Amino acid sequence: MKKTTLVSVSFLILLAALLINAPAAFGEAAADADAREYSEKIKGKDPFQALVTPPPAVVPQNPDKIDFIAKPPVPVIEPLPIKVTFIVGSSNRKFATMCLNDKVYHMTSGDREKSGLFHVIEVQNDHVKIFDSRVQKERTIKLTEE
Repeated sequence: MKKTTLVSVSFLILLAALLINAPAAFGEAAADADAREYSEKIKGKDPFQALVTPPPAVVPQNPDKIDFIAKPPVPVIEPLPIKVTFIVGSSNRKFATMCLNDKVYHMTSGDREKSGLFHVIEVQNDHVKIFDSRVQKERTIKLTEE
């Protein structure tokens, strides 16, 4: 019997709570002490009108319309016209005779041309390895190669 009385008491409390809040539960306007009626200070002015307009959307350009400035091609740099005409020496030290612009040079490994045009790296029996400063590369010039 205690269970039935407990259930009936809780049912009565629930029913009383629903009856008290019935107007708000069924969508009827409840009287609020802080609620006031809106009155316009300026007649005809919309209080929700945006004061600042956003900027227009950015439209990307067509890639066909973009003008590309073509750079002129890089001129091809020719290597120095060095000829190896003669190689002489022993296995310890070899000398090479080279011609550049009708000027003859007698050089060995490690020698540099006075103006810095080339540097002899190694002298072998059939070729000379140089560093060409004009093209900034090592080059191998064979004996009597043009």
